[in-house]
Amino acid sequence: MFSTPLGDIEIRIDGRLAHFNGCSIKKDGTCADVAGRYALCVDFKPDGLSHSITCKILGHIVDEKDEIETGEWLELKSFYKDNIKLSIGMEGDVGYIGNERVSEYDYDNDYFDDGVSYEILPETKTERFVFGISWIEGIDTPERDCQTWYGADVKGLKCHSPEEVYCPISTRMIKDISCIETRDAVDGNISSKYMHNGFFDTEENRAYCKKCRWHDY
Repeated sequence: MFSTPLGDIEIRIDGRLAHFNGCSIKKDGTCADVAGRYALCVDFKPDGLSHSITCKILGHIVDEKDEIETGEWLELKSFYKDNIKLSIGMEGDVGYIGNERVSEYDYDNDYFDDGVSYEILPETKTERFVFGISWIEGIDTPERDCQTWYGADVKGLKCHSPEEVYCPISTRMIKDISCIETRDAVDGNISSKYMHNGFFDTEENRAYCKKCRWHDY
């Protein structure tokens, strides 16, 4: 799970919890005031069948301000709680004319009261699906309210040199240096006392760490 001020976020594939990689994204001038900006990446190899990759906020209570806010090649929904706004974005742009599907993407997107999804089609060949997550506290002006829209635009999210990464073993975001020190300890280059708080040192976890996409970062 991934924690946010609106609640924990779960990613599932066909209803089953899915592994994902996450990293923090550097803020730019379009979203300078957001409190969080992250990319959650799911690798999934299509098999010619239909599947659903969902990203949902656990326990979210629908707010009358919740709304779909799409853009060019951007499918996005925003959620509100008190004075906090959180947006979840996906890359996509699908339309239907009658029964004819019109899109340059080989998958669809969908929306729910508590989240969004990538809908895998029998013809889908794409193997990486990214959810952009961004939230802001204090949305008293339109200029602040719109920043999560920019922050969750996955087309602009690049996971190079992140300041934080998602650790699938401790199931939380950790500082990049903590990830590096834990990796070095797992590889036997430094003492295991440098493993980050939350990494339970077992052979199973060491093997899992070596398979993580951030292990060689």
